Amino acid sequence: MKHAGDMKAFLTVHAYMQMWFYPYANKRGYYPDDVNELVAVSKKAVQAIQARYGTEMRIGTPADILYPAAGGSFDWVKSGPKVKYTFAMELRPNSNLNGNGFVLPPSNIVPAGEETWAGVSVVAEEVIKQFVK
Repeated sequence: MKHAGDMKAFLTVHAYMQMWFYPYANKRGYYPDDVNELVAVSKKAVQAIQARYGTEMRIGTPADILYPAAGGSFDWVKSGPKVKYTFAMELRPNSNLNGNGFVLPPSNIVPAGEETWAGVSVVAEEVIKQFVK
């Protein structure tokens, strides 16, 4: 991957279940060496999300809080090009809404965007603190 060393953060956005994931997804109890730092950033991001509209999100690896799943882009970016801040976000709603959680009511679209941006901004601030001199 050309310029992979220039990338400092990678976030992938999914719907739905209100979860904030850090690597790795393929095996329970398997984490990158900097897991404590990823957990700390995850907690800050989720706090920023919750501060906006009260939306609560679970934090962890997909394998630990859902089920093992190999082949995710955020795992590859963490283990291949070794991007420091690598996360996957599962946005609103937290459960199946009227039979289809992938279809968000129009009244939730702007709040979902605003709270997601609050979480992404936390990651951007960490990148700036760590890598911008």
